[in-house]
Amino acid sequence: MQLLKMKKILTYRPKAMPAERSVKDVIRHLRDLIVDRPEVLKKWSSHLPIAMSVINDTFCVATQTTPNKMMYGDKVN
Repeated sequence: MQLLKMKKILTYRPKAMPAERSVKDVIRHLRDLIVDRPEVLKKWSSHLPIAMSVINDTFCVATQTTPNKMMYGDKVN
């Protein structure tokens, strides 16, 4: 008779890492900018603040607020 049940625990799940999700979001937003405006392709690094602003102003269901509001208390322009 076995009293204990073994449970497999995954220690590393790259899909669950928030940093990886943020990088994918930045890439997705930059790709959208490039599709709309091809001139962004040459100077994509100067458009990173736009992509980050979009991400930081996105409402999060888990926290019920945006990252900007959580960090600074109000919407940042």
